[in-house]
Amino acid sequence: MKDNIEEKILDLALKDSDSAEVIYEEGESRSISFENNKLKSVYTKSIRGIGLRVIKDGKIGFSSTTDFRNPQQLVINALESANFGQEAKFEFQTKSQLKDTKLFDENVVNYPIDKGIQLGNDAIEKILSVNPDYECGVSIGKGVGKSRLLNSNGLDTSTRSTSFGTSMDILFVKRKDCYGLERVRALREWMMILANLQQRCFMISNWQRKRLIYQPLLIL
Repeated sequence: MKDNIEEKILDLALKDSDSAEVIYEEGESRSISFENNKLKSVYTKSIRGIGLRVIKDGKIGFSSTTDFRNPQQLVINALESANFGQEAKFEFQTKSQLKDTKLFDENVVNYPIDKGIQLGNDAIEKILSVNPDYECGVSIGKGVGKSRLLNSNGLDTSTRSTSFGTSMDILFVKRKDCYGLERVRALREWMMILANLQQRCFMISNWQRKRLIYQPLLIL
């Protein structure tokens, strides 16, 4: 029996299945949130979990958990789900099929929280220079993680990854009468400011451009 939990789970699963695959993931994310033109929160979140896929009698089973104390239960759950699973029209990936893809950027790891806060403040300042009555929300976040994937076909690979994202919304509230509010989105000004924010975020690294996420929220 192996001491490593990923290998232990794979060994347990193969006792009662035709093939199996285990993925382990852990990570940490840091988020900065502005609401109503002010800094609302800065928080850090850590996650750790493990997932198991099995193929038994030609059907797929899956289970996952963040509780590492009982790996046998994870295996039982995956095997039971295979009884109702879809037909497996594939085989698990082999090492020879694996492609090396760059997912990690040290610049994201070293990106300081105070710089993110300043980025949010600068964006809101530019928005309010267009119209001081706008209500602004900005979110800035980064994540760092690592994972290991291994299966019964000989694949065993580990990766490190990073992510960086921003989103912004602008709300213009105009009183329509004493009972109702009409919410109107200032789209053109918003797009100009977002473009400026995008340009500053792209300075993190050339590669990271592919991983930046922009989420315009439209409320009409």
